[in-house]
Amino acid sequence: MSTNWPNDRINDLPDHNPPTQEFIQDQGSFDIRYPSPNEWLDPSSPPPTRPYPAARPGPQFTNRQLLIIGAAVATVIVVLCGSLVAIGALSNHTTPTAKNPTSAASAAATATASATLAAGDNSGLPTTLPTFQPAATTAPGQPTPTTSTTGTKSPNPTNTPFPTATSTGGTGSFTDDLNFWGTRVVHSGLRIVSNPQDNGCAAPTRTGGASDTFIEWQQNNVTTLVAVGYISGSNPSNPPSAFAAFTFSTSADGNNFITWVPSSVTTGSTSGGWTQYTYTVKVAGSPRFVRVSWNTVTSQNGNPPPELGQMTIDFQQ
Repeated sequence: MSTNWPNDRINDLPDHNPPTQEFIQDQGSFDIRYPSPNEWLDPSSPPPTRPYPAARPGPQFTNRQLLIIGAAVATVIVVLCGSLVAIGALSNHTTPTAKNPTSAASAAATATASATLAAGDNSGLPTTLPTFQPAATTAPGQPTPTTSTTGTKSPNPTNTPFPTATSTGGTGSFTDDLNFWGTRVVHSGLRIVSNPQDNGCAAPTRTGGASDTFIEWQQNNVTTLVAVGYISGSNPSNPPSAFAAFTFSTSADGNNFITWVPSSVTTGSTSGGWTQYTYTVKVAGSPRFVRVSWNTVTSQNGNPPPELGQMTIDFQQ
């Protein structure tokens, strides 16, 4: 320790802070007492304390109360969503939108659930309520959805019923009486007429040639043809030949035809100058198409062209 006094002298004493030291000055001496280690600084006074109130415990909710609070919050959310939908519907003038139909139902369901929870101790129930799922509804003014069905095609007005095929064992047959054009019949240069022996016959229109006057049927695995034709002999001095009246042919693809000569020609009754002839034709190869062509399409020797009154087709099943 030193002083600011220039002429002062301090005893050379050990630097271990003894209780007292003597300073010798010109004017005399005085004692200086060093403070104890605990007296170097005055202890500062503690800061003032503010009398804060004691902490209070927060609210404690039971499971039943939490369920009621959650249900109320869900109801508020549903009501808000319904209000937004209603506002959107009012702002759209072209396509009105129905108000949310689930708002009232959800509120009623929530009120019922709350009343049920309040009636007893439900602390063991789950903390969430099941979501209410209303049945699907249709917005007002909207048509009720319907399931479309595939419509059936209207039949071709030009088609007519085809003769029903009959079967006996492993073979079948059908007969076309040519009173109308069947659904599977293709014809060219022909019309339906009648003669004294048959009310329905196919006859040339007298406007085409022999190459494009024919009638055709389609049937798989054809084996035998039996045709009934009529030839007029109104001029008996030169009647047409029954064998030269028609040509019978078959085809597997409808393009390439093979001509078949009748195995027999049987003469039938005669009435009004018309004589009936029955042609029997045996075919091979199980073709699919049968064609009868007219060799004479105009009057011959003063006689009208031949007419075909009936065709029976036998086939293998």
